[in-house]
Amino acid sequence: MKNHINKFFAVLGFTILTSTATFAAPGDIIPVLQILLLEDDSTPIGNKGTSISLTGSISSNDKRWERLSETCTSDGNTANHYYDSFQITNNTGTPQKIEIFAQWVGGNNGDGYLHLATDNFTPSNAISSCITGDDDFNGFTGSLIPGGTNTAPTINPGQVLTIIASTFTGNQAIGNYTITVSTLSE
Repeated sequence: MKNHINKFFAVLGFTILTSTATFAAPGDIIPVLQILLLEDDSTPIGNKGTSISLTGSISSNDKRWERLSETCTSDGNTANHYYDSFQITNNTGTPQKIEIFAQWVGGNNGDGYLHLATDNFTPSNAISSCITGDDDFNGFTGSLIPGGTNTAPTINPGQVLTIIASTFTGNQAIGNYTITVSTLSE
């Protein structure tokens, strides 16, 4: 029952938590369903044929991570790449194939890097959650997932994925960018 309830609230964009309560009489533990509706700060994708835009700026005030390669392996980098992250969710009720395009508009230094990860992305253990990445699309001012011969990632109903906007070069603030997440028509 708990999984069905969690899926229902995930579709609505909320998280449900359960807990147990202990009462005064020794040995009396009674399960209690505690519903805490925690609003999800992920951005919902649309139905097939639609897109959403996410904007930001990579600055020297951003968090840093050891940026991974396009295949989600270590590039031997140190944790000196600035990054922003966004979470997207599928509230459409059906699986959706997506394409993610980043336009790095920060001028001559705008060489960005794009990654897609599961919802449990943590910069200190990024390899465990990384799905795919892309460095350059049409020159260094763009990145595209799926890149090359990769197939479009699927986001299932209620699923949350993390998009990581980063830099090719460490210690470089590349400025503004726009990320477009398109739900493919197939």
